[in-house]
Order: sequence, then structure tokens, then C-alpha cells
Amino acid sequence: MPTISPQSTVGRWVELRCTLPTIWADAVAEWLLEGRTSGVLVEEGNGETVGPAEAVTLITALPAEADVESVVDQLQAMGWTLAERSGLQEALSVETRLIAPERLEALLAPSFKPVELTGGLWVVPAEGAGVPEDIPPGVTTIRLIPGLAFGTGSHPSTRLAARLAAAWFGRLSGERAPRVLDLGTGSGLLAIAATQWGAALVVGVEKDRMALENAQRNAALNDVGAKVAFIAADLTTMEPRAWADLLVANLDRDHFLLGSDRLVGWLASGGAMVASGVRVEHEGPVLGAFESAGLAVVERADEGPWVAFLTERR
Repeated sequence: MPTISPQSTVGRWVELRCTLPTIWADAVAEWLLEGRTSGVLVEEGNGETVGPAEAVTLITALPAEADVESVVDQLQAMGWTLAERSGLQEALSVETRLIAPERLEALLAPSFKPVELTGGLWVVPAEGAGVPEDIPPGVTTIRLIPGLAFGTGSHPSTRLAARLAAAWFGRLSGERAPRVLDLGTGSGLLAIAATQWGAALVVGVEKDRMALENAQRNAALNDVGAKVAFIAADLTTMEPRAWADLLVANLDRDHFLLGSDRLVGWLASGGAMVASGVRVEHEGPVLGAFESAGLAVVERADEGPWVAFLTERR
């Protein structure tokens, strides 16, 4: 990868494309999302292969001032390790290029397709008027501006979180409209969806500046600014205050293994938490952390290798 001079990086991004066997995609995407980028798109169906294996391309962007070369080096090393474990002769390939901020939306738009988030609620691209022809008539839609913020409805963990949150709202009976806290809000999708389900107030917390900007634009696009507020903060250092009737946490297993006690601290008396972003093989330890934190699981949902839980404070 060519060296990028510091003078050329201000306000710009590096597009990173990683082509790899489909069976590696989840592991590599999860690694990228561990603080290196706020979102990863998967480009499928292009007929590419890596050796004998069907391939996909992961697309993301990093701030140009970040240590991009180190990320590329680590990706390539990961590829050789995975190749050795799986018996493949070829590793993954990585391509990078410097792009301007306005190029991000153009880059992401072709990969952003309508998706059903939960029953009768669809996520559609912001561009264009009306409802796209390829979704059923009469459904409710949330429009999103393409961005690298996690949470477009394309990932199972987002859909699982939405399914359980919608189920929780469906159980409310004539009570006051609830207050919702969305930790790691990403694109703001689940925060916006909560207003559709009946939330009186939603606060979305996000530490990534690009994701936060995307969430704010999406809230404005969907005209929910009166009910949704976003704040820039690191949830691992925030001091919990017990006010949320529902906490939505589409995070990763470490947040639940190491921080369930803190998460419970955000819940009002009788509050509930939707926990998503956990792979099935990590379910046992995560459930143990919930038990220790005083959370009882009342519903479980899974899709592929991903699992989510609706929990209540005991």
C-alpha cells in the first residue's frame, strides 16, 4: 500500500476492500468492528473465488489519519492464519484507496437494499421518493442514509434486537410511554424504530464520530428529532443512572461478560434489556454474566450463528 502523506489526510477516508472466502467473513468483520471501524458492508454474488472457495468482499472505511497500514498488515496475517487452519492455499487480499467524505455515500449506496427489520417495519435507502417497488404495500418504513455506521438491518444481530424490542413493546398494556436507551446506537436505526413502537423518549449513545453524525442525519430524515437525542460518549466509562424502561444493547460479548453490572445500572425498577450481538458459542458465559448481574432471561431469539435475549431486572 502506498504511503499517505499526513498533509493529504485531513477530513478524508481510506476505503478498504478485503476479498476473502465466505466462511471467513463473519470472523474478519467482527475483528474490524472491534474498535477499528464503525461498520462493514458485505458485497456478495460477484462470482469471485479465493483458490477453490467462494469469495465475498468486505467493504469499510477508516479515517485516513489512522494507522491504516497496521490494519492491512494484521488483516493479511489473519488471512494466512485462517488459510493454514482451513487448508486453503491462498490468503485474503486487501485493496485500499484514499477517498473524500462525500464519496462514502456513493460507495455504500449500491450495497444498501431494502430489508424487513421486523414484522411490517422495513428499512429502505434514503434516496428516491415513495416506497421501493420490491417491498410489500402498506408497510411502515424507516429511511436511512448510507453510512458505515453499524445497523442497517442487514446484520442478524440488528434484526434480532429489533424483534425482541418490538415484542417487549407489544406486551405493554396502557402504561405510560416508555423511555429507551440505545447503547452503541450506530446508524440510529433501533432508536428510530423505538419511536415507531411507541417510545416517549429515546437516547442513543455512540462514541464513533462518523456513526453519530450518520445517526443524527437519519433521525432528521425520519422526522423523529423531538423524541430522539444522541450523545457522544463511551458507554464503558459513563456513570449509569437508573432511568431507562428499556435498554437496547446490540454490542459484543465482552460488553456483556465484563459490563453487565454497569448495564443493569441504567435500568429503572422493573426495566428490561435487549442484549444482542452474541454468537451462539458464547451464549453460556454471557448468560452466566446476566445471572450474576441480576437479570432474568424472558425470551431468546436466534438467527444463524447469532443469538439475542430479552432480559428483565429482578
